Amino acid sequence: LAEIFANEASIAIENARLFQQVQQLAVTDELSGFYNRRYFYELLDMELARSKRYNRPVSLLVIDLDHFKQVNDRYGHATGDLVLKKICEAIHRVVRESDILGRHGGEEFVLLLPETPVDRALEVADRLCHMVAANPIEVDQIRIDITISIGVSAAGPGCMDSDALFRCADHAMYQSKQAGRNQASVFSDSTGK
Repeated sequence: LAEIFANEASIAIENARLFQQVQQLAVTDELSGFYNRRYFYELLDMELARSKRYNRPVSLLVIDLDHFKQVNDRYGHATGDLVLKKICEAIHRVVRESDILGRHGGEEFVLLLPETPVDRALEVADRLCHMVAANPIEVDQIRIDITISIGVSAAGPGCMDSDALFRCADHAMYQSKQAGRNQASVFSDSTGK
């Protein structure tokens, strides 16, 4: 009887562990370990609702690796994946525990900064740009210089929902790219256009 009970308990524990593992896989990006796009947007919607309710600031960063296609073309996709992973680890080490990281797709990432006005978010973005540029990635004894371009937006009149907030930050990120890359730009048009 004790053996049957122990076997049943063992199966229940294993099932609980597997269920937790499946839940984690459903919300995270396999490569980066950051939240996947779908779950990130759920968290973004919740944070925007909280921000509106309590009139608290919230900012969003859209981060894109500069010239990343060249890394894949020159060193291969496996090396490109390792570069992405190392960049993710570096970003994760320097942001606050309350900040929410997500992989938007390809070499584009999003960082939600609760309780952060746009000027502080720009400081974070600048710090990330400098950190990535100053720390080349080493893969198989190959030094790969990487920079990032970042767009910053904050919830406000023109950026009230998750789609608009992302669009504003994405627009600012393209401003960074057009201005020479390896920098951060703020979406400044309060109309959200």
